[in-house]
Amino acid sequence: MLLEDLRGNVLSHYDKILAEEGREEWALSVNCVPGLDVEDTARQAARLNRQMCVSTVGAIRSLGYEVRPDWTEDGHTNILFDAEPTDDELLALRGVFSDPVPNPGQPV
Repeated sequence: MLLEDLRGNVLSHYDKILAEEGREEWALSVNCVPGLDVEDTARQAARLNRQMCVSTVGAIRSLGYEVRPDWTEDGHTNILFDAEPTDDELLALRGVFSDPVPNPGQPV
């Protein structure tokens, strides 16, 4: 979870929502499926990365962020910011995630 990757994720979400819905929304895209363990959540994700970092909704909410699912089968979820996040905010958020681990949903 490099800072520039987090920032790119947030800016991509912002641009997409602005273009599609004509509104501003700052969010970080993640995957979360209530009731599934990490491995099954990873396998359901529409976008498979070679590695993943793991956190909990509780840890993210403890920083004051809303976690809003899109209610899709793949578990796409957004961590919402009130405004464009600062580097310090992104680094604090990164701090509640694990170090990268191999993604069990990634085909070998």
